[in-house]
Amino acid sequence: MISVYRNKFDVPNGSIAFSLHIGVTAHNGGPEMSAEEILQKAEEALKQSRLKGPNTYVML
Repeated sequence: MISVYRNKFDVPNGSIAFSLHIGVTAHNGGPEMSAEEILQKAEEALKQSRLKGPNTYVML
């Protein structure tokens, strides 16, 4: 799925290229987690994705 974003898109004045980084987290229940803790995990996943390089995702 993420490979679709590796392409360049033609526009009238040339083309557009971009990369995609995704950080995802999930909570399966059990001990309570605050919304802030969940967002912190997602931010850490995004940071790790950026370190991996273009067009990557990390799920924590």
